[in-house]
Amino acid sequence: MTITLTKLYSLLSDKLGKDTAENLTEYIEAKMETDLKNMNVATKSDIAELRGDFKAELAKAKADMIKWSVSLFVVTVLLIVGLYFK
Repeated sequence: MTITLTKLYSLLSDKLGKDTAENLTEYIEAKMETDLKNMNVATKSDIAELRGDFKAELAKAKADMIKWSVSLFVVTVLLIVGLYFK
């Protein structure tokens, strides 16, 4: 980001003067840092929410897999018993 701010400063200093360009680039840098800090806080809370949702979905998928595995095992046993007594 500092390279971009340096380029911005050099462009603005030619047109607005060095003091104005320096003040403007300092303001932009401070604003960008504040926005990035706020964005990270929101991102962390989003990740925590998604982690909870993921755990719930994973538990549901695990229960479904166990249910289907037991069901298929019972059907397989019944088929084998049925073929044995045929």
